[in-house]
Amino acid sequence: MAKRKTLPKDFSEILERGDAEEIKAVFDRCDFNAYDSSSSRLTALMHPNMPPELIRWLTEQGADINRFDAYHRTALHYHAYFAPEHIPLLLELGANPDICEGEFGDTPLHYCAGSARAEGVAALLQAGADPEICCGWSHDNALMNLLKRCRNIDIPAVVGTAEILLEHGMQVTEAMQKEVTRIGTEFEFHRRNFNPEYLEEYDAALKALYRLFGTEPVPQRKMHDGKSPIRAEGETWQAQYQSLWEQLVPGQGAAETLQGEAIRVIGRLANEVLDNGACNWDADFRKMVNAFAAYLAEGTPADEETRKRARHISPETDEQEFAFLTAETVRWIAANPMPLPLPKPDYRR
Repeated sequence: MAKRKTLPKDFSEILERGDAEEIKAVFDRCDFNAYDSSSSRLTALMHPNMPPELIRWLTEQGADINRFDAYHRTALHYHAYFAPEHIPLLLELGANPDICEGEFGDTPLHYCAGSARAEGVAALLQAGADPEICCGWSHDNALMNLLKRCRNIDIPAVVGTAEILLEHGMQVTEAMQKEVTRIGTEFEFHRRNFNPEYLEEYDAALKALYRLFGTEPVPQRKMHDGKSPIRAEGETWQAQYQSLWEQLVPGQGAAETLQGEAIRVIGRLANEVLDNGACNWDADFRKMVNAFAAYLAEGTPADEETRKRARHISPETDEQEFAFLTAETVRWIAANPMPLPLPKPDYRR
């Protein structure tokens, strides 16, 4: 009788119980390459909490150690990420440390580096994995993948992982330096909202990242004080808009002033329609449209034609119309430089 191609639904619970004979009994009725019901289609070998003796037993029974899941990952990808202590065993049993498949595939090292899993990166490098292989959707090497995927919460782990890769002989490039500047810029934009309990740790990590890659530190962001006249810098409306965004828009949530919220909302609406294809457009966005038009009527108001066009922002609004409304928002702020208090918005985005 043919064996099942899928693992039992409670396979994870069976693994958690840790009874070797119970785990082996699963394969009396299941193929050794059977996969679970998750979207990833993990085989038994891919489960990182599989005991080492059973990893060996499964491969001896014919389980394919280099088999791919639905996302082009092998057992080595998962164990390097979650259980790097298993890497030597997997390599002994025939796992390919440089394996990747498909347009979006990663090598195990690329995968671990992109997630700043320093222990897995160190173990794979020690095992001979090649960090210079360029793969994945962006076709980057392991170090560039690490930097491109870095977000604020990852900075300390990224520093530790970058140190390992650089000590292994990887070279800093101009593109990497630009990514470090991007990381610093993103951090400084959100600094005001960052948990003060961890700020010292993250500041130190960011400074270490600058040193590692030889980049100039990004200056701390200077927010408007909420009291003095608002002045936009720059010769073009685009530059002035960016200046106003930097001064007035917080890292998250609504701005403190009506001017800042007008800048934030027109940017948020343009991003949703032009960049996201309005895929998230809902009642909240419609409320934002109405609020934005109302903001432009405050103080010295924008002209009626501008406010009318603001009220008609929709998923069909094109880039030219957003450019017009953004420029008019900048002009409205120039006509209303003194900060105006923002009523509590009735939208959540």
